[in-house]
Amino acid sequence: LEGRYFTPHVKSGDAVKKGDCLSMIAKNLTGSSANWRAIYNQNKGVIGGNPNLIYPGQNLVINV
Repeated sequence: LEGRYFTPHVKSGDAVKKGDCLSMIAKNLTGSSANWRAIYNQNKGVIGGNPNLIYPGQNLVINV
């Protein structure tokens, strides 16, 4: 998954869509929900100060 961009509503990599949370994205993409913090740390500029507030349409970089 290194350096891969995930765009919402693209079959090969739905990252942020309605109802998603970072732990669910981490579980689906890496097999472990514990990787949510690594995803958050890589995307603080997109997500902001609260990892619980992600929104549909946000593009995340996943390097886990």
